Amino acid sequence: MKFDLGCGPYEHVDCRIFTTAFRCVHHHELVSQTSGQDALDWDLRDDEGHLAANGLYYAVFRLEKDGAVETFTVKVMVLR
Repeated sequence: MKFDLGCGPYEHVDCRIFTTAFRCVHHHELVSQTSGQDALDWDLRDDEGHLAANGLYYAVFRLEKDGAVETFTVKVMVLR
């Protein structure tokens, strides 16, 4: 799954994937993002390498650029 981050590059990108019970199953962090890299991929696996179960997840993003911080949340439905 690919998340479009808008116009980068960002100095710091933090993405955390949570279950509906707010248990963090995946954490992805980018520091000093390169120019032109404006998307983040999630392979639908948790931090231990197991496939994420079917269901609803929340992807919470924290983006830093030029001293400003932007946060947003995206709902993700995993169905196989």
